[in-house]
Amino acid sequence: QILQDAWRPIKLVQGDVPEEQDIYLHNTNLKGRIQAELDGFLEKHWDPLANTARKVKLPAETVGDFLEWRHADERDEAVLKIDPDNPNGSGWTDEMKAEFKATFDALTEGQQKALELLGRKWDRMFRSLRSYMHDSGLMTAEEVATLDAQYEHFAPMRDAPEDGSFMAVSGGISLKGRETKRALGRAPGKRGANPIGWALTDIFKTIKRGEKARGPEAAAIKYVRENEEQRNFRLHEKIPMTRGMVLDENGDRQVGMVEDSKFPGAPGVVEMRDKGRRVYLQVTDPANNRLAEIMRNKTMNYP
Repeated sequence: QILQDAWRPIKLVQGDVPEEQDIYLHNTNLKGRIQAELDGFLEKHWDPLANTARKVKLPAETVGDFLEWRHADERDEAVLKIDPDNPNGSGWTDEMKAEFKATFDALTEGQQKALELLGRKWDRMFRSLRSYMHDSGLMTAEEVATLDAQYEHFAPMRDAPEDGSFMAVSGGISLKGRETKRALGRAPGKRGANPIGWALTDIFKTIKRGEKARGPEAAAIKYVRENEEQRNFRLHEKIPMTRGMVLDENGDRQVGMVEDSKFPGAPGVVEMRDKGRRVYLQVTDPANNRLAEIMRNKTMNYP
């Protein structure tokens, strides 16, 4: 109730609006939407994968190594496009790949088939998660298609969280940064944390972010677009331009128009997603900048 009331200033500003434009209403039912979407996704994808993992009867470290090993070559290829001097950007050297191949070959036929089945379920899960990101407006269809083509066997390759807990999911949802990031390379031989822990954390964060995008954010965008007479918010389809220093065709510095880099984080501005594109909701009256702070920070907590 406290968090719901924190959004009441937005309700007072909006007044009576259709349900699909009601920012306040879409926030009050946000927690239930997150719970329902998360439960459905885990039941469909994570639970069958976990059941298969239990049948493998192998240490979680071996299962995690298998998931990274089958992804290593495509991650190396992606990193090489960014860093031509790093042929093993996955962290898996050729020797490490050969060593795990020997480990896999030494498993029983049943264990090998179980791991391969687990891998297929894992791949379907991440394809489904990317489809969800498109359906919820976090990514464009083109971005999803690019990732599907680039990564057949994706596995998260990141260091463990500083607090050591993969389930330490933030109560708020950051509105800054990209929904997907370029695969940054590792030094050869440097491994990250077990991808199983990161996968579950990514699912939680993605669904929280997605439900906010197609809930209160979508309502805010629709409200502004369909009520031209309202004067409370302004929607920017791209970052406004401002005067700054640019390079001319000769490489000389001169005054020109550039994107205002300070705008996305300015008081009264909230970055949102609309069909995979970044848009910016701006409170028109600086005296009401608190409305932006509410939408940016007062997100429903998830236990």
